[in-house]
Amino acid sequence: MSEQTSAFRTYPQDEYTITDDALKKSRFEVDYFAVRSRGETTRLLLEYVGANYISRAPVNWPAGKKDTPFGMLPVLIHHKSDGSVFKVSEIIAYMRYLASLFGLRGSNLEEDAILDSCFSCANDSILMAMVLGIWRSSDPKSKENIDNTFEKMTLFFDGMERYLVKNGSNGYLLGQKTTYPEFAWYDWMDYFYEEHADHMNALVSETTRPALYKMYKRLASNPRLRAYVAGGRWEFRSAPATQAAT
Repeated sequence: MSEQTSAFRTYPQDEYTITDDALKKSRFEVDYFAVRSRGETTRLLLEYVGANYISRAPVNWPAGKKDTPFGMLPVLIHHKSDGSVFKVSEIIAYMRYLASLFGLRGSNLEEDAILDSCFSCANDSILMAMVLGIWRSSDPKSKENIDNTFEKMTLFFDGMERYLVKNGSNGYLLGQKTTYPEFAWYDWMDYFYEEHADHMNALVSETTRPALYKMYKRLASNPRLRAYVAGGRWEFRSAPATQAAT
């Protein structure tokens, strides 16, 4: 991926530095199963900002349910600099929390509403399309099922493209700053480029939905995210089998 991403490394504002002393001294835990899935967007955000965090997989999940707010994962745990601990579940809630902590939200209600809707589309709509159309279908490898699922998702990608174009097709949803829903979209696109390359290359490329492609390449060029995706930062995140976005 190095040859592809080197040409896109023109985003110095993406070199995030934690300046708040309390956040420098904070530690985070992402409690989720030993898979990417619904925990990966959180890991990507924490990698991007350079936070001190670990990923924990449950050893005995049935017994551990009682220790979570709603008996579900993922859960975020924030060990604060003052020694207090804040635990919250439901990914939309704690991603907003992280985005507020690290300045990855908007500056007013309208901007935040747009960012929240973009995150919800990736976190809920794309996920459900994949679950219902492919993963829980009678034949997950069926070309017809895969074709139909990606066809249904074109409206989601069209919507995201419009928001990016409205912002100037500069690779950002809002101004020239990274915002939290971009990690969810990046994660999906990265996964699709690996697992459904033909469909993804037809869906997002330099010529088809180029604003989305630019956002993907911008995040793919980030040194911290690149190192994480390359594998080794987390034992269950191995190096991708194929090169994305060729």
